Amino acid sequence: MALLAYYLIAFVALISAVAGQSSPNATCNSPIYCPGPILDAVQRAKLFNDSKTFVDKPTTKPLAEVLTAFSALSKPYTREALQSFVDANFGPEGTETEAIIPRDWKAAPDFLSNITDPTVREWAQTVHGYWRILTREFKDSTLLCEGCVSSLLPAKQSFVIPGGRFREIYYWDTYFVMLGLAKSEMFDTMSDMIDNFMDYVQQYGFMPNGARIYYLNRSQPPLLTQMVDLYVNTTRNTSQLAEWLPLLDREHDFWLRNRTITVPRNGTSFELNRYAVINSDPRPESYMEDVHTVDGAGLTGDAAAELYANLATGAETGWDFSSRWIENPINDTTQQAANLQRLVTKDVIPVDLNAILFANEVTLQELHARVGNDEESQKYRRMAEARRLAMWSVLYDDKLGEFRDWEMETQMHGEWSSASFWPSWAGVADRDPREKSTSSSSSSSPSAEQCEKMMGQFKVLETLNKDPGGITSTFYNTGLQWDYPNSWPPQTYIALNAITRTSKMCPNSSLPLTQYAATVAQTYIAQAFCSWRQTGGTLPSLPALSAGSESDQGHMFEKYNVTRIGAEGGGGEYVVQIGFGWTNGVALAILANQPYSAMSVPDCGPQPQSGGQPANGTDPATGASQPSAAFGKRSALPVWICAFTLFVVAFTS
Repeated sequence: MALLAYYLIAFVALISAVAGQSSPNATCNSPIYCPGPILDAVQRAKLFNDSKTFVDKPTTKPLAEVLTAFSALSKPYTREALQSFVDANFGPEGTETEAIIPRDWKAAPDFLSNITDPTVREWAQTVHGYWRILTREFKDSTLLCEGCVSSLLPAKQSFVIPGGRFREIYYWDTYFVMLGLAKSEMFDTMSDMIDNFMDYVQQYGFMPNGARIYYLNRSQPPLLTQMVDLYVNTTRNTSQLAEWLPLLDREHDFWLRNRTITVPRNGTSFELNRYAVINSDPRPESYMEDVHTVDGAGLTGDAAAELYANLATGAETGWDFSSRWIENPINDTTQQAANLQRLVTKDVIPVDLNAILFANEVTLQELHARVGNDEESQKYRRMAEARRLAMWSVLYDDKLGEFRDWEMETQMHGEWSSASFWPSWAGVADRDPREKSTSSSSSSSPSAEQCEKMMGQFKVLETLNKDPGGITSTFYNTGLQWDYPNSWPPQTYIALNAITRTSKMCPNSSLPLTQYAATVAQTYIAQAFCSWRQTGGTLPSLPALSAGSESDQGHMFEKYNVTRIGAEGGGGEYVVQIGFGWTNGVALAILANQPYSAMSVPDCGPQPQSGGQPANGTDPATGASQPSAAFGKRSALPVWICAFTLFVVAFTS
C-alpha cells in the first residue's frame, strides 16, 4: 500500500504543481526533473560531475515543501545555496529500488556443462552470477516519505539494469540482456521484464528510452517485439500472447504514426522510418553537456531548439553520439563539440531502425498467425514486403553492394557503419524484391546470384586482422563514443548473427563467412575476458594478473577499444561504465552456442597501445580514402584466435 500511495501522491502532486504552466515538452511535467527553474539552476551550478546525478535523486521531503524551499532562495543563486538546497531536500540516487536475488536464478544452468574448457566455464559461471548483482525491484515499504517524489517510472515486476550510472530499466539494452537470461534459464525474469514494458506501452503508448520521467519524450531502437519472440521461442510458452499482442501492435503503430517519412527515390516515393524527437530543451540527464553544445554554437531561438531536438533524437537512436548523425563530420577527437553542433539526426533514414521494424513486422505476422489472427497476420506480411522493397530501393547501394543510411539533405548514402549488418540479421538482405525470382516460389533459400549479392555486406570483414579487438562502430575517429575505435556488444552480436545466418543460407559463398564468425566470436570473448582479468578478475584456476584495489574484482565494460585486446572503450559524455547488462548477455549467448562453447582461454598478455590517432585508411567496400581506418593499425591475429578459427571451420564442415 505504501508503494501505491507513493505513486498516487506523486502523480497528483506533479499535476498540481504544473497546473497553469506551459511546457515545450508536455510529456515531462515534473517541476524538478524536467526543464524549468529548479533544473536549470541546479544543473548550471555544476554541483555534480555528471548531469544525471541530480535528476536521479529522489526528494526526502514532500514536493510542496521542496518547491517552497527553492522559491525562498535569494537571487542570483549561489553555488553554496544550491548545494545546501539539494543536500537538505534530496536523497542518494538509486535508493528507490533494491537489489534482489532473482527467484529463478540457478547456480548451474545447463549451458555451462557444454563449455569444454574448465577455465572458460568458470568465467562463464561468474558472468552468469552477475544477474544477482544487476537485478532490482521497487521497494514495497518505506519507499519515500509521504508526498515525496522521484524521477523513476514505477515497475511492478523485477528488472535487470545495465549497471553503473544506468540505475533503471533501459529499452534496447534489455533485448541483449535477455539473450543471456535465456541461456541462464531465467525465464521468469524475462517474463517480468516484458510485463513491465507492456505496462509502459499501455500507459504511454510506446516504450520510453528508459524508466525515468525525463525520458518520456523519446524511445530507443524498438526491440520489444523481438524480446517477446525470444521468450516464446525459448520457453514455448504462448499463454501471454493474447495479452501482449495488442500492445505490440500499439507500439508498432506509434512508430508508424510518429516516425514515418516519405522518401523520394528514382521517381518513386517510399515510406521508411527515422528517429525524430519533439524537443526544444537540454536533456535533463545531460543538461550542461547540451547547453555547452548549443551555446558554443552561438544558437538561439528556433536554431537552438532544432539542435536540442537533434541531440534528443541522437539519444533515441541508441547511438549517442556518432558521425552517422553529423553533417560533414570532423575526423578529430578534439572537435567533439563542433561535431555535435553539426547534428542532423532527424534528416537521416537509419538502416538499423528500418531493419528492426522489418523484423518486427515479420515477427508480428508469425505471432498473429499463431493465435489465429489471420487478418492481422496478412496486414503485417504486406507491411514487411513494402518495407523490404523500400529498403532495397533507398537504403541499398548497388555500387557498393551494401545497405547504408540515407541522408535526406544530400540525397546520398552515408558512410559505412556497423549498422549495415542489421538488414542481414533481420532477413531484409535475403531477397531483392526489385528482381523477379528465378528460384521456385516454394524455396526459402536464396539463389547463387542472390547469395553473391549478399556478400557485399561482409566484405568489410576482410580487414578484421587490422585491429585485434573486433568490429568498430564507424570509420571516423571523432572522439564520440559510437565511432572508432569503440566496439559495442550489440553491434558485435548483430554482426555475428548476420554472418552465421548468411553462411547457413549460402554455404558456397565467395567469402569465408564461417572463419569470420569464429574470429568475431573469439575476439569478443577475449575482449570481455581479458578486460575482466586486467581489472582484478580471478578464478580458482587463475590468480590475479596484478595487485589492484579491493574494489577491482573484475569489470565487464559497456564497450571496448578495438586497438587492443582487454581495453575498455572511451569517449562520449561520461566515463566508461561497468556492470554491464548487455556485455554479459552477449558473452553468455556466444558461449552457450556450438561451436563457440569449445573456446579455449584467451591469452591476456601485455598488448601495446596503438598510440596516437589512427592513420587515414580506405573504405574496404570502395577503396576510397576514408578519414580513419576501419580497424586501425595492422596487427596479426593472435595465435589462439587462428587456432580456434580452424577448429570452427572443421566443426561446421
